Order: sequence, then structure tokens, then C-alpha cells
Amino acid sequence: VRSAVPLWAMIETPLSVMNVGNVARHPSLQGLILGTNDLSKELQVSPSTKSTSTTREGLKVAIQTTILAARAHKKVVIDGVYNKFADIDGL
Repeated sequence: VRSAVPLWAMIETPLSVMNVGNVARHPSLQGLILGTNDLSKELQVSPSTKSTSTTREGLKVAIQTTILAARAHKKVVIDGVYNKFADIDGL
């Protein structure tokens, strides 16, 4: 049953990453949003590998898994926030 209200799911815990395919297939779901700050905390990894890096090594599998699930189910996927707001070159 499709909802009249657009629904989005935050993927921000290890369990949500492990179940993202099931979440993405729900017919009422419009898209997925990565909660990278909360996910980093839950996984006990840094959001970036060093102060000048944006590689997010510890999050790559979760990010890729979420993108794969979204694409497989034709849903929109949005990355998490960019924490280095003062880094104009990084924006």
C-alpha cells in the first residue's frame, strides 16, 4: 500500500545497513538518507580518516550498500551531512 505522505528512511545504524534492501523495497518509501554521523558513532569509526581527508574509509561499505539498495529499488539516495562546513574547497 502506497502512502499519501512521502516516506524517507534514515540509514544510521549497523542494523539498518544490514536491512537496507528490505527497507528500500517498501512501496511507500521514496528514498534513503545516510545518517553518517550517527553511523560513524555506532561503528566506532571516524567520519574521515584524518583531519584533511574526506575518504570516510570506515563508512565505505555502508555507503555502497545503501547506494546499491536504493538503485536496485529505484529509490533516491542522499549522502549524509558534510561536517567540514568551514572548508570552502571541500564544499
